[in-house]
Amino acid sequence: SDDLILAAFYYETVVNEDNLTHDTTNEKSPSDRMEVAIFASDILRQFIVVYQGSAESQAKPIKNRLTARFTSNESKNFGVYTEGSVSVFPPFEKSYSQSDVEEKVFRKLDELAEQHPFFDVIMTGHSFGAMMALLGCTRYACSRPAMMVSCYAFGCPKVGALDFRHYVNSLPNLKVMRIENGYDPWVHSPDNPTWVHAGHTISIMPQSQVKKPEKIGNEKGNKDNDQSNCDLVVSQRSTTTEPAPSARAFKFGDDRPDSAGGKFIGKKGKRQEKQMDHDMSSYLNAIEVIHKDRYGWPNHFVGEEGSGVRGLNEENRLVC
Repeated sequence: SDDLILAAFYYETVVNEDNLTHDTTNEKSPSDRMEVAIFASDILRQFIVVYQGSAESQAKPIKNRLTARFTSNESKNFGVYTEGSVSVFPPFEKSYSQSDVEEKVFRKLDELAEQHPFFDVIMTGHSFGAMMALLGCTRYACSRPAMMVSCYAFGCPKVGALDFRHYVNSLPNLKVMRIENGYDPWVHSPDNPTWVHAGHTISIMPQSQVKKPEKIGNEKGNKDNDQSNCDLVVSQRSTTTEPAPSARAFKFGDDRPDSAGGKFIGKKGKRQEKQMDHDMSSYLNAIEVIHKDRYGWPNHFVGEEGSGVRGLNEENRLVC
């Protein structure tokens, strides 16, 4: 939108009881702190909250040494207003609760909602920021049932256990869409089956597909015959196509392309390529290409492509 304005900006600070002078020299550097920006748009009638982690956490949202420590039978450690608590991956819960930005963000959104009562709230982020956005929108939606809240999470890791998934999917005023690009490895982390995804999934397939060289003609011929040599020349061509990325939507993440046995999908030994798929620039590039393609973005979930059952006057019918 052309009318986006910055309504607020917050960042993570160093909590130190002995420092009462608010000396900015003790603050974290911009690349080593979590930041939140709130934008407002009259045209879209939306408040857009963007989360971003530190440079290190954005590139690698989960440390390898932590994935094995939290596997199963995790306690309900994330407080929600209606169900008490649900289970969230402990390092994520700790990062969110210690970031000291939730109260500021929620208070500002409440002020903006009083000035613009018919605006919706959009929370978004990439990688570590996507995780923060998902936890933030969950607590905001359950504490403010009159507000319509949406979350668009790009390259988001698995955030919680099955009870967290069920709770997020059950909130009537919350819609969660996760976008996964290519062979992004971090959308499958933590790779323990205890942790699962919440919300719907939009899976973007790789942008290019290279076919093997195709041979045309007959290689066998009479080398002594010049005319035959001309007729039997081996023609080879390499057909390289770069179609628009293929995007498919999976309702509540059901039947989404997933890793087998917790292993990363994609080409073996291509860690750099998979990490490139995780970069925000790769997500933006894929979405821009899809946007230019008139039919690139999905308008229905996988498995719901048909016209369904219709009654009198083309009335849609639901069959249980």
